[in-house]
Amino acid sequence: MVMGVKDWIKKAEGNGWRVHSADKLVLTLQCCKQGCDNRISMPLDNLGPEPEPCDQPHQFQYAAATFQAYENLVEQLIRRRRSLGLSQEDVCAAAALADGHVSKLEAFHRIGQLPTLQLWADTLGLSLTLSPAPLPNATIRAIENRPAPLQDRTSKPRQKRLFDDP
Repeated sequence: MVMGVKDWIKKAEGNGWRVHSADKLVLTLQCCKQGCDNRISMPLDNLGPEPEPCDQPHQFQYAAATFQAYENLVEQLIRRRRSLGLSQEDVCAAAALADGHVSKLEAFHRIGQLPTLQLWADTLGLSLTLSPAPLPNATIRAIENRPAPLQDRTSKPRQKRLFDDP
C-alpha cells in the first residue's frame, strides 16, 4: 500500500520531525527539539519509510547542549543563593515569586522563562549578560540561505530632511 505525502509527514511528525522546507522536489525535515539542528532530506517522489526519531542527544524538549547551558546557569544561581546563606523560600519572598517556585526551578521540574531568570539573578545580586560566541551551524545556514532583499525600483531616493544627520 502506497502512503500519501500528508500521511507520511504525519508519521514523521510523530517521530519528532517537522517540515523545514520543500524545494525542487526535495523535502527537508528538521528535528523538533529546540536547539537541535539535525536535518534530513529526501526526494518527494520517493519518500520511502517514515524516518526514525532523531539520533542526536536531547534532554526534555531541548538539544542536550542547549539544556546543558541552562543547567549551568541554574547551578550558578544555586551556588550564589547558598553562598549568601539564603533558602529557596527567602529568594521566593525577596523576588515576589510564588511559594515553591525556586524549588521547582532548582529541581528542573520547571524551566524558567527569561524574565523569571532575570528576576532570580537580580534577587541574588547577579546580572545576566550576553557575550559574543561562535554562530551555530543552523544560524550560518540561515544566513547563507536567506533570499536576496527585494529592490524597489519604483521608489525615488529619499530626500534629505531638515533634521537628518549630514
